[in-house]
Amino acid sequence: MKTPAIDAPRHPDARRRSRYRGRLLGICIGDAFGAPVELHRRTAILEAHPPHGVTDLLPRDGLPAGSYTDSSTLA
Repeated sequence: MKTPAIDAPRHPDARRRSRYRGRLLGICIGDAFGAPVELHRRTAILEAHPPHGVTDLLPRDGLPAGSYTDSSTLA
């Protein structure tokens, strides 16, 4: 009999919930990185944040760096 990994969920629903949480976390992280440049053109973003665009969490509209938007809340 094969022994499961120590941290592997034992129930199929647990695995599904874990994947769902991971997806939501990914949405929030992407939203936090993209929020300061939301609705800006790519050329404007690269001009304001050379050479690769936004590579760090930035504040937005008086909110601290890393804040998410209503897009994450709706997800």
